[in-house]
Amino acid sequence: PGQTSDLGHVELGAILGGQGDGAHAPPIEVPARDLLDARRIHGTQAIQVNACWPSPNELRCFRSFFPGVRVIVQIGPAALRSAGLSLSSAVLAYKGVVHDFLIDGSGGTGAPLDVDVMHRHLASIQRDARASSAFGWGIAGGLDAERVDLPGMRRLRETFAPLSLDVESGVRRDPQIAGGDLDHDSVRRFLFAAISTHRS
Repeated sequence: PGQTSDLGHVELGAILGGQGDGAHAPPIEVPARDLLDARRIHGTQAIQVNACWPSPNELRCFRSFFPGVRVIVQIGPAALRSAGLSLSSAVLAYKGVVHDFLIDGSGGTGAPLDVDVMHRHLASIQRDARASSAFGWGIAGGLDAERVDLPGMRRLRETFAPLSLDVESGVRRDPQIAGGDLDHDSVRRFLFAAISTHRS
């Protein structure tokens, strides 16, 4: 409080206590300066930080206040350009601070990911055992039930398993409306396709 933060936008994803059905709460965008407000964080299981290489020290400070909250950092277009060929070196600055990285070349816009480009990013990480083993890894970019089952995506997930999938617009009734109503049939089909691909 009272200090400037360069964490950028922070997306809070929570399973809130007190909801008997365990329903997921929708993501909440909050200013980074409010992160240390315990009322904002209460019941939150993870935060996703959507900023270009946020300060490891500020994330470390956050974790000292909320050690039970999982920290995920999005690697978006600006971060990918900034890191260039040194992606593994860039992420190692967050060892012990960040739990997971999400590579999203679309920057959250839902533009379909380029499988070949994503393969190169993940391969560069895999070549450095320190980077590949220190964090969980996920991918995003226009995923839906059809795309996740394409041969290129199957190869990507087999080569770099375990790999988490981030889906947003692909399971909304209106993909153009951020945080719009979920299409439950799209969610069901996505999960079925993702699990089937994982088991095949």
